[in-house]
Amino acid sequence: MFKKNKSQKDDLGVIGKIAVGFMLALLILSSVTFFLVLYFFGFAGIFIIVGIEYYSFKLLIVFSLWFLGVGIIFELVFKGVFFLVIANINRYKIYLYILVDVIAGWLALFTVDELITGITISAPQEMIIAIILSLTEFAFKDKEEGKD
Repeated sequence: MFKKNKSQKDDLGVIGKIAVGFMLALLILSSVTFFLVLYFFGFAGIFIIVGIEYYSFKLLIVFSLWFLGVGIIFELVFKGVFFLVIANINRYKIYLYILVDVIAGWLALFTVDELITGITISAPQEMIIAIILSLTEFAFKDKEEGKD
């Protein structure tokens, strides 16, 4: 007597489901590409500001991707240790957080600089870049993240 309401998922059919899956994959791919392009041009801008020369855009892309991977590893390790050690210290927590972030960024930058021979970065330039990246990350960090 009464028809059951079909969900909209059932109304799509096979072609509709494939189209939705394709659109979601395209959205994710374009988002990741947009992030990587911003990351690449951020490095290109920082390198121009600091005065670092590189031979090709391909080399800069490889450097940026290596730094992204190595930086994620170092950030996870350093910040994990930081939050375990600093749990009871409240007074200088912000300054120590920035210091640990600068050290992790510098170590990642130093490691990638040693791995890739086409780009040579001096120690003061490495520190300036690490400080810029750390302060930028701190500026965009959610201030309510650690509060209960």
